[in-house]
Amino acid sequence: MQRISFPVPRQRIEGHAHVVNNILRLPGGQRIISCSCDGSIRIWDLESGTQVREAWVDEEGEAVLAMALSPDGRKIASGNWDGAVRLWNIDTGKVVKKIICVLDSRRRASGEWN
Repeated sequence: MQRISFPVPRQRIEGHAHVVNNILRLPGGQRIISCSCDGSIRIWDLESGTQVREAWVDEEGEAVLAMALSPDGRKIASGNWDGAVRLWNIDTGKVVKKIICVLDSRRRASGEWN
């Protein structure tokens, strides 16, 4: 039987109070960003394993299910169960745009910016 080897973690990063749904590496390679069912998005320093700033939480505080990094590496788009897509500024941790999507009876999506 062949043995399977797994990488050994360098350190443990703790902070989210619930399941982590996604992790992205930020430009420069020294930081990662994570989103969780606890409703927060957090930035972490990979070298020290510490959280860089306060957690980002939108006013609804719902689980953050997915996120993607913008091509310029300066914004994060996140999505949750309310159907809205939030665009976050990485430097400030604030929502800069919110797209609300609604499906009609033919399953066509429409949306508007807030």
